[in-house]
Amino acid sequence: MSIVTVVSLLAVVGLVVVHLVSNRLRFLEGNPHSIWLSMAGGVSVTYVFSTSCPSSPRARR
Repeated sequence: MSIVTVVSLLAVVGLVVVHLVSNRLRFLEGNPHSIWLSMAGGVSVTYVFSTSCPSSPRARR
């Protein structure tokens, strides 16, 4: 297996673990953030990926 495959597999396993134990995290029991804050965070993440992905070396081929 290549290093990229191993890193991707570890990332997937990490996300699965986070999703499985997220209901046990104490700091998530409070009031959730506003929906506007969540949407603004999603827009900012989308902006970062949409501007950085076209400039990646793989996209230039």
